Amino acid sequence: MRPHRSIAIAARAGEQAEIELKLLAPQGTLERLREMPVIVQQLGPLRATRWMAANIPKYEKAVEELGPTRANLMFAIASLLNGCAYCVYAHGHAFQLHYFQQHGKLFPLDDHQLINLIPQPDDVVRAELVNALNEAGLSDEIELFNRLYALKLEGLDPTPEDAHLVHAIEMYDFLSFCAIESQSAFDDADARITKDQSLESRYAEARLAAGTKPQRVDRS
Repeated sequence: MRPHRSIAIAARAGEQAEIELKLLAPQGTLERLREMPVIVQQLGPLRATRWMAANIPKYEKAVEELGPTRANLMFAIASLLNGCAYCVYAHGHAFQLHYFQQHGKLFPLDDHQLINLIPQPDDVVRAELVNALNEAGLSDEIELFNRLYALKLEGLDPTPEDAHLVHAIEMYDFLSFCAIESQSAFDDADARITKDQSLESRYAEARLAAGTKPQRVDRS
């Protein structure tokens, strides 16, 4: 049953979008759209719901098959190549936490340093990431970066094995556009690991002890 027309007219824009989302989106999709409002701002409730239905299953499959550490690194790199600080922070920070949890140490580049790579020339970005991945014991991920770069910027023809990379490029081309166009403030997007306050505190303490201040976002 649709809400009475006068209710929709009287509602502010955000309230109207919330009403429409409740009518259109399944509960799981509704929760994700609330966590990523830039999609709704750009597409509207109906198209945002359709976009989520087409993309989130592939996103979740990538996280399941690659593991959250590698998947968030892939999403962060795709966002970095788009120049999107919002998405770089969201997935870069999730990657930082997963890496810290998994290995018990800090990734060589902190949140600020990852974001600061955005305006750098490609050769600088490549050198910084390759050095950091080698130092972190993640030299196997250098091929992920090189392959993603070649697919996105050098016209490499994809193979079936590149399915996750191709989708990451397509998905984050759109999400980066949304975030840049909306001038979105940093947040944790939909990264579940950032809800682990104990892990966040241990990570922040380790960064402070290492002499780097962790990036903070307003979670109010």
